[in-house]
Amino acid sequence: MSGELTDETLSRTPTQKLIQKPTQKPAQKPMWKRILQETRTRILLTYALFLLLLSGFSVPAFRYLFFASVNTRVQESIDEEKTAFLEAYNTWEAAPNQNIEDLKAFVDEFLRNARPEDDNFQIVLLEGELYRSNPSFLIAPLRPNSELFNDWLTVTQRVTDEQYVDLPNVGSVLYTANPLFLEGEQRGVFIVAHSTAGERQEALVGGYLFATFILIAVTVSLLISWFAAGRLLSPIVTLSRTARAISESDLTQRISPPRGHNELSELTNTFNAMMDRI
Repeated sequence: MSGELTDETLSRTPTQKLIQKPTQKPAQKPMWKRILQETRTRILLTYALFLLLLSGFSVPAFRYLFFASVNTRVQESIDEEKTAFLEAYNTWEAAPNQNIEDLKAFVDEFLRNARPEDDNFQIVLLEGELYRSNPSFLIAPLRPNSELFNDWLTVTQRVTDEQYVDLPNVGSVLYTANPLFLEGEQRGVFIVAHSTAGERQEALVGGYLFATFILIAVTVSLLISWFAAGRLLSPIVTLSRTARAISESDLTQRISPPRGHNELSELTNTFNAMMDRI
C-alpha cells in the first residue's frame, strides 16, 4: 500500500532529514570597500570635507586681506617719497625770485639723487608735458597719451587713487598726484606711482607655498589620525569578532576591556556582564 513504510524508506528518511546544505560564506568585499565603510574612515572623510569647505571660504578672504596688506605697505612707501619731495620743494619755493628754469633745475637734482622703491615711479609734469621721471623708463600705463597720463594733466589738487590696468605685468597702479605752484600759478604735477603686479605676484607665490604646506600637513595628519583611530576602535572590532565566535556550546569567551574609563570600556564591560548572565 502507498501508506506503508518500507524498510528502505525508514532507513533513508532520517538520513535525509539530517543532511543539510552547506552554508556559504558571504563573498568578501574588496579591501578598498571595507576601508571606506569603516567608521574611522567615515569620520576622517567628514573631517576632511569640513576642512575643504572651510578652505574654500578662507582662500578668498586670505587673498583679500593679503592684497590689502600689500596695498597698505605700498601706499606707505608712496607717501614717504611724496613727503620727501614736497618738503624739499617747499624749502626751495620759499627762496625769492624763482622761475620755471629754477624749478627744472630743482627737479633735475632731486630726481637724480632719489632712490625710489621697487616698482615705484617718480614723475614730474611741467607745462603740460612729461619733463622727467625716475626711473626714466615708464611702463605703458604711465607714458604720455595714456589714459592715466591724461588724467594727471588735469590735476589741480592732491589726488590719491588706484587704477586697474588690463595688463598682467602691471596689475593696477596706485598713485598720488600733487600740483606744483610757482608764484601762485600751477606749473606742473608731481606723481609717485606704483605697479602692484610684482608685489601681488610675490604675495600669491607665498600664499601658494603656504597652502601647499598646509595641504601636506593636513594629509599627513589625517593618515596618522586614521591609524590612531583604528587603535582606539579596536575593542569594537574585537567585540564584533567575539560575538561571531560565540556559540551555544561555548559561552566562555570574553573581551579584555581597554584602559581607562570611557565609552569603549563601558561597552566592553557591559558585553562581558551580559555574557556572565547567560
